[in-house]
Amino acid sequence: MTAAEDEVGTCEFTGARAHKDQLKVSEASGKTFRGDQGQVSDLSGMSGHASEFVRCEFSGTVVLATEAERSAVSGEWVRRDWLVASDKNPSRRAARSETVRCAVSNALLLEDEVGRSVVSGLVVDRELLVPSALSGELALATELFTCEESGTRVLPDETASCSATGKRVRRDLLEESGISHKLYLRRLLRRCPETGVLGLENELETCQETGLAVAPEALATCTVTGRRVVKRLLVECAECSQPLLRSVATMTSRGELAHAQHVATSDFTGDLLLSSSLGRCSASTLLIEQEDLVGEFAGPLVAVAEAFGGPESTDASMMAAATGVLSAIGVRPKRVWTRPTKRDDLVAVLAEVPRRLLTPPRRYAFLISTGSGQVVGEIARVEPTPRGIRFSDAR
Repeated sequence: MTAAEDEVGTCEFTGARAHKDQLKVSEASGKTFRGDQGQVSDLSGMSGHASEFVRCEFSGTVVLATEAERSAVSGEWVRRDWLVASDKNPSRRAARSETVRCAVSNALLLEDEVGRSVVSGLVVDRELLVPSALSGELALATELFTCEESGTRVLPDETASCSATGKRVRRDLLEESGISHKLYLRRLLRRCPETGVLGLENELETCQETGLAVAPEALATCTVTGRRVVKRLLVECAECSQPLLRSVATMTSRGELAHAQHVATSDFTGDLLLSSSLGRCSASTLLIEQEDLVGEFAGPLVAVAEAFGGPESTDASMMAAATGVLSAIGVRPKRVWTRPTKRDDLVAVLAEVPRRLLTPPRRYAFLISTGSGQVVGEIARVEPTPRGIRFSDAR
C-alpha cells in the first residue's frame, strides 16, 4: 500500500520522495531534507543537510559552509573561529597555524607573506628581505654588506678582503694568486705568459734574457752566465745535468749540448765529444774515445805492440818516419810494424831498436801523422811481461 499523496514530500537537496514524517527542515537554508541525511554543526549546533557542511582541516570538526572559509594560504576549509587575519592585509585570512609573527615588526602575518633571512635565520615580512646581488639569497637590508669595489650589496659570507688594497669586496671579484696563494682583486692580477699562472705585478720576476715578467717558477738560473731566465731558453748539460742557456752551450759532434768545459776534441777522430766519452791513453797521452781504449791504452798501440813477430812493414816511408821520430831520443830503428787507426792520416807504429852492448833489443810504440811524418802524442817503450805488454815512458 502506498502513502497518500498528501503524506509524501520531496527532499530539496536530492529530489528524492519520502514520507513527510521522515523529512526535516534545514536551520541553515530552510530547505527540507531526509532526516537520515542530516548533519549538526560542531560550532553552532545548527542542523542541516550534509551537503551544507564542510570539514575544517585544522580542527577536524564539521561546520556549516557558512561558518567557514577557505584559507588564503593553503586553500583548505577553516572554521571561522579558527581564522586569523593578516595584520598586513586584513582581507586575507588563514588558520592560526598558518601565521607567523614578524621578528622585526611583530606583525602577525600569513606564512606566504614572510621569508627567512639566510644570515640570521629570522622569519620576517618578505618585503623587508633584500636579495644578494651575488647569489640572490634573501637577508635583511641591515645584514647585507656593501662591496667596496662594486657598490653592490651581498651576504657577509660572500665577501673577502683583497690582500693588496685591503678592500672588503664580493668574492667573485677576487682570485687567488698562483704565486703567493693570497686573494687579490682580479683586475690587479697579471697572467704569466710562460705558465699561465696569475700573480700580482710585484710577485712576478723579470727574465734577464727576454725581459718578460713571469712567475718565479718559470725561471731558472743559467750556470754559465748566472742570469735568471725563462726555462724554455735553457738546456740540460749532457755531462753534469745542470741548466745553461742554449745560446752559450757547446754542441758535440753527436748533437749533445753541454758546458764548454765538459767537452773536448778526440785526438783520434777530431770529433768534439763529452768529456765522459773520452779517455786519455797512458802511453801516448792522447785523448781518445772510450771505445778506442784497451784498458788505459789506445787500442791501435796495443794492436801494433802485439804485432811484433808478425809481418813487418815494407813501406820505406814508414821506416823513414820512424827513424826521424826516434832520433829525438837518440836511437835508430831496425824494424817497424804498423797498424791503422780511425784516422786515415794517423798510423800506429812499433819500432825495434837493435841490441847494444849489454842491452837487449828495445821496442817503441807511437803514432805518426802520415801527412807530416811527425809523432802525434808521446813515444812509449814497449816491454813484454808475464801479464802482457807494458808501456812506459820512452825517455
